[in-house]
Amino acid sequence: MELSIDARAAVAWLQTDPQATATIKDSGQLENALALAQGTGEQQADLLWHAQRTLAAGADDLLDLTALSRSVLGATGSVQFAKVKLLLVRNLAGSSGQVLQAGPGGVANGWTEPFAAEANALVQIGPGGHWMQAAPLDGWNVTSSSKILKVHNPGTTQLDYQIVLVGTSI
Repeated sequence: MELSIDARAAVAWLQTDPQATATIKDSGQLENALALAQGTGEQQADLLWHAQRTLAAGADDLLDLTALSRSVLGATGSVQFAKVKLLLVRNLAGSSGQVLQAGPGGVANGWTEPFAAEANALVQIGPGGHWMQAAPLDGWNVTSSSKILKVHNPGTTQLDYQIVLVGTSI
């Protein structure tokens, strides 16, 4: 198996402010590109897991990062992360107020490392939004006592989300 990852986050802007004698312009761009090659060292990854999932109103998705099931080309297997180097969660909801939350969220063995070791942390992902974190050099450890990523729908209607995890097996 060969794996290569290309992830980007970018913002470009142009703001104009017409004045009496001239128009003032502010433009710029901030981009962060991340490339991970096959392997288990710095700037490398050997595991990928992705899914599109549905959460009922008020429901939790408890993802065990040491036992994520996946099916590829008719074969079913399990992905077991030792480190995560990239996490992307995208809220596919299209209506105002349909928030998605992700983090350890106070669950037993909650995965706390990318959340500053805060056991109850949950990030809010608004409708149509996404949340991405990357640690391409060191990654975040996944251990038997810190392995459950909670994805929670605090709303009153069902919503869909997509998730991508990239990391290493050792």
